[in-house]
Amino acid sequence: MQELQRAVQLANQSTETLAALATAYAAAGQHGKAQSLAAQLEASRSTRFVLPYNFAKIYVADNRVEKAFEWPEKAYDDGSPDLIELNSEPIFDGIRNDVRFTGLMRRIGWQV
Repeated sequence: MQELQRAVQLANQSTETLAALATAYAAAGQHGKAQSLAAQLEASRSTRFVLPYNFAKIYVADNRVEKAFEWPEKAYDDGSPDLIELNSEPIFDGIRNDVRFTGLMRRIGWQV
């Protein structure tokens, strides 16, 4: 975790590194820290671009599945190329059998 915290500092609080840190906190069971960073990122969306895909990773790692599904849909609506990673990103393994996930995968063009 220290390495990611340092990366956030070195990257001048970039949204990418903050999202990576929030995802790591969530995966480590530090839900309060993950939710705090996610809220910070959501609040910053009016002045900074934050990839919707990164929110999906944070929320799925934090086991907030309903919230997690909001963000890939936004990414899809925005035409985000990051969605190509859904097919291989291990963080989404826990929701791969959900009909919402398989439906999104089909819309992207993956055969599931």
